[in-house]
Amino acid sequence: MLFKIISTIFVSALLCGCDTFYNIPLSGTSDSMEHRFDSGTLSVYLQVWQGHVFDFYQTYEVTNEVCLYPDSLIIEFKGDRYPCYFVSEKDNPRSLCFSGSRKIRTAFRIEHKVNKGDTIRVIPNGYIYSSGIRMDFRTLDLVLQADLRGPTER
Repeated sequence: MLFKIISTIFVSALLCGCDTFYNIPLSGTSDSMEHRFDSGTLSVYLQVWQGHVFDFYQTYEVTNEVCLYPDSLIIEFKGDRYPCYFVSEKDNPRSLCFSGSRKIRTAFRIEHKVNKGDTIRVIPNGYIYSSGIRMDFRTLDLVLQADLRGPTER
């Protein structure tokens, strides 16, 4: 019985300490977006936690080889630029090439807290190549719809 009570307290404390993730509208209204191109489709959604760390989740369904270059994904916020990197890829490669179905996670971290009304500009300048041809995607302006708080903030 004592073990059960201690386990319940531990699990409750663990869950209360977890960070809250927020989805961010990518096109101003939708939490996700899909882009079709000659080689297939790309679905993207963005999450943020603590107002600092942003994760792009990308799902690819492609027929030809696609190559991604995170160094070419430009993130601008308040006049500063921030690097983007692959998450969970071995040795964090400078590029990633594949075909077929693949889920990719890229992330970036902004040192200053992002607040309601702030805009993050994402410029995919040479981020995706399909069969050796650069795919031109439009610039995304991410406007935060609410203040984001970390788990210790009220």
